[in-house]
Amino acid sequence: SGTTGLPKGVVLSHCALFENVIAGLERIELTERDHVLGVLPLFHALPLMTNFLAPMVAGAQVTFLTELNPERIIAAFPRFGITFFACVPLFFYRFHDRVMKRLTGLTGARRRIAFAMLRINRVLRRTTGVNLGKRFFAAAHAPFGPRLRTFVSGGAKFDPRVGQDFLDLGFTLVQGYGLTEACAGLTAHPPTELDATTVGRPLDGVEVRIDNPDVEGIGEILARGPSIMIGYFKNDEATAEVIRDGWLHTGDLGRLLPNRHLQITGRAKDMIVLASGKNIYPEELEAYYGRSELIDEICVLGIEDPLRRGAERLHAIVVPDFDAARARGKVNLREEISWEIESLGLGLPSPQRLTSLEIRK
Repeated sequence: SGTTGLPKGVVLSHCALFENVIAGLERIELTERDHVLGVLPLFHALPLMTNFLAPMVAGAQVTFLTELNPERIIAAFPRFGITFFACVPLFFYRFHDRVMKRLTGLTGARRRIAFAMLRINRVLRRTTGVNLGKRFFAAAHAPFGPRLRTFVSGGAKFDPRVGQDFLDLGFTLVQGYGLTEACAGLTAHPPTELDATTVGRPLDGVEVRIDNPDVEGIGEILARGPSIMIGYFKNDEATAEVIRDGWLHTGDLGRLLPNRHLQITGRAKDMIVLASGKNIYPEELEAYYGRSELIDEICVLGIEDPLRRGAERLHAIVVPDFDAARARGKVNLREEISWEIESLGLGLPSPQRLTSLEIRK
């Protein structure tokens, strides 16, 4: 563990791994009839659990590819009859972009009908549980073959807008939340409670609470239960920093909803505090502004406000989508992206609007 800091060995007991596997299988259905596609490296906790230990306990079959590229991954679904696939959000984002570009590329009545079907399926799934997505959007489901049952996303925060589109298209997309220090799994959606804005409810045996919540109910996410690590390997000081009174301090920020679903808002270290005292969570703004077709990547950060000592203002670093820009005949990218960011900002409260911008390749 330690992608964004000094590497630390995480000591996980056999009991912790086993408890997490059993709790995960009780939440996300996996049986001997399933066939799992594994594409993530097993030295990470998430794929170790979802692509190896859980299928082994359930008796499911697993296929590992010898070569990883988007084409080979997609081709594996119908070839092997894949029913279950767990991956990081980036894979789902790329597929989402392809599907939505096809839908937005439709013209006239065909486009209006397609987006009307998205709305109809959303209402049906929320109110009755009926899912007509496979009928409405057969072309989107076809590349994955007839047996695909469940997508699972973990490892990073998922854009709720993209998640909702997947649900509207008729896919079963289960989100989960966890970290290496908790054997990868703390929460997950039950298949009957899919919600693009949350990462589901705590697994059985796991307790989650919010430490020092603000007026919006947001605070640091704390967890305890049988799947929490013993500690960091030969690093008592680092262990004492994150495990206090039996609670694992995750460093992530979020809120618990009345139905016990957990919403993730960002990392405590990334939070930006404006001069007004308003707390800004950059991941939410990156997902919001990143919807522009001209933006390939965006990083929102706080930089010193020259007018207010000790305060920050919102700044964005943007990598343009040069292919999209060429397709739209755009030449002055800085001006076009600046205009789009200003237009999108009108839909946000003024403290969440970007004040400066730089373009990088």
